[in-house]
Amino acid sequence: MVTIKEISEFIYNIIMDDDSIETDTSIGLRVMDAEYSKDGIEVMNSNRWDDGNDTGEELPGASCLNIHMHGRYFDAEEIEGYLVKTKYYHGMGDTLSLIVGDSHQGGEDSFEIVISNAIIIKVICKLEDIEF
Repeated sequence: MVTIKEISEFIYNIIMDDDSIETDTSIGLRVMDAEYSKDGIEVMNSNRWDDGNDTGEELPGASCLNIHMHGRYFDAEEIEGYLVKTKYYHGMGDTLSLIVGDSHQGGEDSFEIVISNAIIIKVICKLEDIEF
């Protein structure tokens, strides 16, 4: 088991150490099934959900938790606060990944963004391994 604090610091270090991630890079945390979670693969676009029901309407990108705002990335403490929200996405998959893409727009949840042309830069861990 790993703590949310440990995961947050790990994610923050990835962002700070990866030269391909710039301040205008769209970046977020995504929960998805392990079978689709591999470093470097493209993430399929998400569907719009309404009260827990998949509407079948495809969004223009992959839905994820936003960890970037106003030209800066969240620090480890801020990421930790957002990681708690991943428990709401347990039904969407079993694996947490860090994704980047070309651009993003706001999602329906206050902490959500939709990233276009998203790819996984790092599979972080299985949700069951996080101590919430």
